[in-house]
Amino acid sequence: MTTKRQWALVGLVAGSLLLVVAFGAVANRTNAAPKRSHAVGTLRAVIDTVDFLDPQQAYTGQAWWAMWNVYETLVTYRHVDGGAGYKLVPGLAQSMPKVSADGKTYKFTLRKGIKYSDGSAMKASDFKFAIKRGFLATGQGVGFYTDIVGAEDFQKNLTGDIPGIITNDAKRTIVVKLTKRRGDFLTILALIFAAPVPEGTSPAIQNGTIPSSGPYRIINYDPNRGFSMVRNTHFKPTKFIPRGNPDRVDVSLIGDANVAVQRVIDGQADYTNAAIPPDRIANVRTRGQLKLRPAANTYYFWMNVNEAPFNKLGVRRAVNMALDRKAMNTLVWGGLGRPTQNVLPPTYPSYKKLTLYSHNVAKARQMIQAAGANGAAVTVWTRDVSDARDAAQYYQSVLNDIGLNAR
Repeated sequence: MTTKRQWALVGLVAGSLLLVVAFGAVANRTNAAPKRSHAVGTLRAVIDTVDFLDPQQAYTGQAWWAMWNVYETLVTYRHVDGGAGYKLVPGLAQSMPKVSADGKTYKFTLRKGIKYSDGSAMKASDFKFAIKRGFLATGQGVGFYTDIVGAEDFQKNLTGDIPGIITNDAKRTIVVKLTKRRGDFLTILALIFAAPVPEGTSPAIQNGTIPSSGPYRIINYDPNRGFSMVRNTHFKPTKFIPRGNPDRVDVSLIGDANVAVQRVIDGQADYTNAAIPPDRIANVRTRGQLKLRPAANTYYFWMNVNEAPFNKLGVRRAVNMALDRKAMNTLVWGGLGRPTQNVLPPTYPSYKKLTLYSHNVAKARQMIQAAGANGAAVTVWTRDVSDARDAAQYYQSVLNDIGLNAR
């Protein structure tokens, strides 16, 4: 599995979120308002393809865009724009946890009266079940939870218990014990992988059919067309989690950015966060339909350090040196992004700018020769959507220019 391999990253562009909105349409994200002031009917959204709508299997930002308001976690992030949106706050828990002095034990208490969208009551033990379901389903995020006491043994045998998670349904308490201190554990609990689901939910992939705990639930999922999000009538808003503004969000899945943008321009959709083709940005901006918000995204290529030629440090350095990040930003994202050599995007509070490589194609060619990698075969993998294809084609051209044989 790729999650168990080592990867070298080639940071490209950490960009702004591109929103194209129709005239007269409500463009607020469903998580943007601190509280619901009025209903706005149906928001018609066009997004890229999703992988899954199951909290244990979804790994793409597009899927999480939807499930962010469908499956809640013990702790979550404030539903506001800007830097304040990075602050961890209570989600399903009634307060932030009590953490032991050694940093290895976390104690939560669920809020009273939480119900899933099917009307059933949420239990503290549903959290433990969700973590176990992740291992049973070989979920995408199970590696984040192996530091829980007993989790590794459960992963090996897929039977028995995870003794490091202790729950009491009557008292609504959840205690999580770790094998070692982890400073990032609360952020791990805020991932959708840790969202409680009703006990007994099958480990098999469930696309939008698992009862939800957030302000919306998913209906009418068609992997080739889209899905809808409607209000979870059993959801009770909190200080940090609002109801959201739209009563309904109809989502169309379209991988072609040109088509997505045109739908908004033609009034067939209200919103898309597709990467606008560079040659269309000026037109969209002139029409007043382009809204920019900083986004915590980093676009990057990975290099498999276990496979030739990227198992050689000199080759990896040459590739980083050969990439013109500014040119790629202009070519693929119309200059709306921000070139970076970091993994963390510039919007992160912990971001510190790194300048590790100067752009020097001639030096990169020399390094490929010195590494004995001239003509080495490389396969560039990409998602089949317009901006990813454009970026991959540029990447392929750079690799070939410095002496590799890329396809």
